Amino acid sequence: MLALLSTAAGLMMMPEMGPNLTWHLNDLYPQRAVQREQSGIVLFEYSVAPDGRIFGCKETKVIGDQVFSALVCDEIMGKRVSIPKGPDGQPITALVSSFVKFSIPDTKDGQWVNGFYGTPDLELSVQSLPGVEGEFLDLGLLLGVDAQGKMTDCAPEKQDGAQAGFLTAACQQLTSWNRILPDANGNPVPYVTRLNVRFSKGQAD
Repeated sequence: MLALLSTAAGLMMMPEMGPNLTWHLNDLYPQRAVQREQSGIVLFEYSVAPDGRIFGCKETKVIGDQVFSALVCDEIMGKRVSIPKGPDGQPITALVSSFVKFSIPDTKDGQWVNGFYGTPDLELSVQSLPGVEGEFLDLGLLLGVDAQGKMTDCAPEKQDGAQAGFLTAACQQLTSWNRILPDANGNPVPYVTRLNVRFSKGQAD
């Protein structure tokens, strides 16, 4: 049974990298790129076992010069992060999307990179955004997915009753989610993942 914004779904927790690993990734800045004052962003996704060990990683995009390609995944494989939790609050496999920014702040490209905070995984148009300043609203959703790749649970990353309507709409749009995640041995397993959903003012879908 699909649980939209359920109490059980609210027990989900995504893994987080500790400060040491985060600092280490930031130290990977290629010397050639520093000399040429090049800035860039590496987008990647990685898989985390129930014990917090990273067992899979794939670079998904490089924004900027390709000198930044192939820097991240080799460095994080086998490292440990915080333990992911499923809809029942127990350890579970996780699929994480992330990015690393490499920037020289006093350059035009560096300033753009510093202002990058990710891209939406799902965009929905609405006629209005009550109580929201600006033209869009970004919300984080946590999904519970079974071994067949189907979404079973959907919950907000942060509880906010004022945005319940937006969250419900986003969860309903994601009911067709279909992605199987194999474990380190290649066997499909249940997992949790996080999506960034953007609501933009415009003609409603």
